[in-house]
Amino acid sequence: TTIAYAQTRTVTGKILGEFDEHINVRNSVGHGLKIDGSTMEWWFKQQDKVYNDVFIKAILLDTEDSKLEQVLNKFTNWISSLKIKYGISDTYKTNMNVFGNGILADNKWIQQAYKVCNLDVPWHFTQDRDVRTLTDLGARLFNYDYKKVTFEGTPHNALDDCRHQIKYCCEIYKKLYELCSTGNTRTKEFLDK
Repeated sequence: TTIAYAQTRTVTGKILGEFDEHINVRNSVGHGLKIDGSTMEWWFKQQDKVYNDVFIKAILLDTEDSKLEQVLNKFTNWISSLKIKYGISDTYKTNMNVFGNGILADNKWIQQAYKVCNLDVPWHFTQDRDVRTLTDLGARLFNYDYKKVTFEGTPHNALDDCRHQIKYCCEIYKKLYELCSTGNTRTKEFLDK
């Protein structure tokens, strides 16, 4: 129902740009995407504000700009504009890490949306990253508990969730950076990307 993304500097956590667009649910289903029953049940149990803002808004939204293909094209153009603005190489769609919350969730869903619209995904599959793997690494190496990070905004609002995930992922990257920065310039260069 929503595509939200925030481009950030990995170690500093500085947000370079944000994308947040609602998608018409009926149009998505018309493209062959499915809504899982357990997902619907989960949405019904959310606070009214979250449910109305995310789910009801996406059902009622019926403009040309809210159609799946249009939103995906806007997202692709937005990513391209960031690459130009920040001098990110477009060779093989690299240098654009895309984090999702679970290896079989966010990134996979958006890639499927691109597929059903016959559009190219604007990043290479090798650039997919997983928030849960990173938080597991943080817990194992640093005893870091991401659940203790204060949430700002509305939980389950896609953009607020992105901002929150960036906050704790960047804290873990900082810890990795500190761990590796004792003279290892190759690791430092990688983490600076």
